[in-house]
Amino acid sequence: MSTRLLSAIRAAAEVPGVGSADAGGFSWHAWYRANRLSVTAHEDSKGTHVQILLDRSAPMVQTLLWVVILTSLWMLAGVEDIKSYPDLLVFFAIPIGMLAAARAYWKSSTRSLRERITLLLDAVQESPPTGGAGGS
Repeated sequence: MSTRLLSAIRAAAEVPGVGSADAGGFSWHAWYRANRLSVTAHEDSKGTHVQILLDRSAPMVQTLLWVVILTSLWMLAGVEDIKSYPDLLVFFAIPIGMLAAARAYWKSSTRSLRERITLLLDAVQESPPTGGAGGS
């Protein structure tokens, strides 16, 4: 059962990873779009328990770092050019636009990662265990 579930996860993930399976279950770890992805499963008397963890801390730090750097550079470069109220509005509109773009990127990447997790869960559900225990 563990080997079959591990094979289903590897095929659904479509990214290289490291995994191991034994009679008690399996674990598989990979990087997907700079996010650390871990899938573990074990079987007990109540059924098969699958856990999918996605660590997005590295992309979050990277996104925030780029926004801070670009906003800081914009502030340093443009502060001397403010001579009127419209200049002030433009001066603050650009950093706000950068934040909006970063948020849109984050939401888009979150959607694609949720779709990937759904594919992984579907792969597990389509590969039922051979024993008498039910899945959960």
